[in-house]
Amino acid sequence: MSFSMYVQKSEHGESVPMDEALAREILSPHIAAGGGDPVVAVRADDGGVTEVYVDASGLMIHRPERDGIFDITAELIDRLDAVLLIPGGPAVVRSETVREHLPEELQRDAVVIELSGAAILRVLETC
Repeated sequence: MSFSMYVQKSEHGESVPMDEALAREILSPHIAAGGGDPVVAVRADDGGVTEVYVDASGLMIHRPERDGIFDITAELIDRLDAVLLIPGGPAVVRSETVREHLPEELQRDAVVIELSGAAILRVLETC
């Protein structure tokens, strides 16, 4: 895909720091190379590879390819209690509670899904 996606955390309409250590723990079984700061190369079980920029402000998943990367993304969103921001698309959240914490301008179009890589891909198909 020719875009990047962003995983961020919001509380009371404001972006807040994410648990960077937990994000790295979730990514650690998938590290293909490096493991440095702030960029790590991530390889999914299906062979898809992408670069992920990691810091406390969030994650940028650069040009994801293949479905497996989206499975990892779903796990990140779920375990970090975060939101997926897709350029030109809606915010993707796992619950109404998470939606309520988004900035007001994102709440209206946010999509609540049961998190999986396939569900994220279905949202992307509508963008």
